[in-house]
Amino acid sequence: MRLFRPLEDILIADRWSRKRTAEQFVAALVWLIVLRFVWHRGKITLMVDEPNSIVRMKKFYNDRLHVGTQDSVQAELMGGNDRSAIITIASHSEAQIENLIALSLPHLQSADEKEWNLTFRHEGPLGTFSACIDMAYYMTLIDQSLRDQLHTLRDMRNAVAHTKRQVTFDDVELQNVAKRLIAPKGMFPLLADTPDGIRRTFIAEGLLICSMLIYGRELGISKCRQTFIDQGSAAPF
Repeated sequence: MRLFRPLEDILIADRWSRKRTAEQFVAALVWLIVLRFVWHRGKITLMVDEPNSIVRMKKFYNDRLHVGTQDSVQAELMGGNDRSAIITIASHSEAQIENLIALSLPHLQSADEKEWNLTFRHEGPLGTFSACIDMAYYMTLIDQSLRDQLHTLRDMRNAVAHTKRQVTFDDVELQNVAKRLIAPKGMFPLLADTPDGIRRTFIAEGLLICSMLIYGRELGISKCRQTFIDQGSAAPF
């Protein structure tokens, strides 16, 4: 591509010359600055127009104003693998905590998508899951126990989302961290100390976390208990 020619001239050894080195360096530096600016602004990718289908897809899946229902989350969890279960719970928890913070800030209660994205943009003060967790805690929207659970969930999400390894609750390393979410830190006791038991308990606790973020701790726990009663069984907590 012609766009990257200045960089190629510098990086490919046989094109170097003393006479042009300074000019090439300046040109490359300018292009790097421009590319960095474009990347962070997120308006175009690789300086070319994206197909409308890709633009629409990104807008659809990046809609921060959309909050999934408990039923949709549970259906997605039951149909996926261990990696997707962790990422799904973390993603929905992050969306719920953003919504929780926004509902407590008058200016954001009636914000449109543009204003919302500006507030929670990646380079902004609330641009990360970690920042939102801590902000919610400082605003007394969540307690220390839920804060710890969310940070554990965030660490799990970050680890499994970027690894080249197969992600499975068969791994002791993942089991040990998943157990930090459940009782006594969380509400659900371990169903069984097996990969399947840990997975099922993790999903149950994850759904409870989402419920508490939506309704508050007491009402969230109450609704979770009622779900067990409606299904004809006693709640395990």
